[in-house]
Amino acid sequence: MCSSDLNLQKLIQLIKDIISSEASISTTEKETALIRQDLSTIENNIKDIEDNLPNQVKMLKLLDDKIKLLRESIELTKIIQSLDEHRKQLKDGESCPLCGSIHHPYADDLQPILGDKEKDLALLEKDFSNQTEEINHKKIALTKYKSDKAHKTQKQKELEDDLILLKSEHAKIIEDMLTVDDSISLQAGYDNQLYLNNVLRSEEHTSELQSRVDISYA
Repeated sequence: MCSSDLNLQKLIQLIKDIISSEASISTTEKETALIRQDLSTIENNIKDIEDNLPNQVKMLKLLDDKIKLLRESIELTKIIQSLDEHRKQLKDGESCPLCGSIHHPYADDLQPILGDKEKDLALLEKDFSNQTEEINHKKIALTKYKSDKAHKTQKQKELEDDLILLKSEHAKIIEDMLTVDDSISLQAGYDNQLYLNNVLRSEEHTSELQSRVDISYA
């Protein structure tokens, strides 16, 4: 095989290598862009939770304090109701033998309504349970988002490192190709696949014609 044939075959292979290289670069760039989008979404989700979670925890603490106070009130009401006989003996202006108070608001059976308080307590406890569950779900989601962020950040670095290597290899292939045939003109960037495919078809056609000529002279 003559030198021109060898150069033609080498050129064809280099063009194929460039087309493959540009396809790999394009794919990697698209993957990197998707990773960036995912990271942006994850970071927004993390910020949203971290901005709102402390206030939700604070509100839950206030609700818990309210529940504790209501429970104490219910227990006190139960005690008051249990002292029915003693209460009937109290006289306004005279000290209570138990607490010393001279005011007896429940002396005439004006007792606080226990049932209403217990209903209020049940509603508050249900609200507390729902808020606690929501906060726990957000904490779990926050942990997952942070884990996903770490994983995707690592993946992004790997893809960026791959791009550096692919682009370096791409530049070397172009350099080798231009050494064989400096008439091929590539645009800046990595969007030459259509042009290169046309060149490849032309060179392969030339190679096929040359092979036929070689056979006819054999």
